[in-house]
Amino acid sequence: MAYSDDNGTAPNNLLVNGDLTSGKGVFPSGWKSWGFECFARFKWMHDLNGPTEMAVTNLAGTEVGIEQSIKLRPGWYYLSAELSTSEVSGDGAGGQLCIRPAKQDAFLGTDPTRGNTPWRKVGFYFRSLADGGEVIVICRFGQVGKENAGTLHVRNFSLVPAQRPRPGAPQYDLERVTAIDLAPFAQVIEAQRRLLYRPRGSYWSVILVCGLICAVIALGWRWSLTLDNRGRAIDEAVER
Repeated sequence: MAYSDDNGTAPNNLLVNGDLTSGKGVFPSGWKSWGFECFARFKWMHDLNGPTEMAVTNLAGTEVGIEQSIKLRPGWYYLSAELSTSEVSGDGAGGQLCIRPAKQDAFLGTDPTRGNTPWRKVGFYFRSLADGGEVIVICRFGQVGKENAGTLHVRNFSLVPAQRPRPGAPQYDLERVTAIDLAPFAQVIEAQRRLLYRPRGSYWSVILVCGLICAVIALGWRWSLTLDNRGRAIDEAVER
């Protein structure tokens, strides 16, 4: 098995188009937008005379980024990328390189990158589940409900098999990420969803409005019957 760590090169990149050089249109092949993309601006810079990168500008207090899903065999891996930020302010998550196990609302990754940060390589080790499975690689920018202004730049994604984590390096063992560990993440995600999609007013307000609508319909029906009965009485009087 090939081995690479944060001090080495990537001999066998498992990601599709990790250097972001190929593709058509506005997105590099193998990658797609992630999060609330309607609140973001994506720019794929792939000029032949310059470096290739993806720039993500967050236009609101939300989460955006780019992602790629991949199926892995059991074992250890090293994920890395190069990040830089421009005018990233606020108390949001900033820019992060993350993984998310499929069907789980947990983001495991690097520390946030904020402010005006020059290009730097970030990365971490992780061990996939015993039966392998799908993992989603996400370059995440921002956090729902918090200020996340600015632009995140990313390039040179790499995911390679590793024999073992380098001592002291950031690492995650997905076999040890239990449902209890994921509970706080799930609660945060649910709170964020409620923040964005909560109905206006309380449930009692909804019940009250529905009750008023039913009352208006009932009164209208009774008024219609009253007018109909009066009309019949007038017709009978005229016939007599």
